[in-house]
Amino acid sequence: MADEGQQRETRESRPRVVGAVPVGLIAAASALVGGLAVAWWHRKTLERIVNTPHPEPGHGGRDDEFGE
Repeated sequence: MADEGQQRETRESRPRVVGAVPVGLIAAASALVGGLAVAWWHRKTLERIVNTPHPEPGHGGRDDEFGE
């Protein structure tokens, strides 16, 4: 009888690490899919940002305007 009580305590005191792994994988997959969805939704804006020409320093930039 003492063995049954010890086994029950051992089972109840173990951490539930096994259940955390699938939850972590689902959360990571959800974050990845969400990031891809946002990038797809804003693809035209991102394309405009990437293709915008950046002025060379010292050629009419903001620093020249304020005399810095």
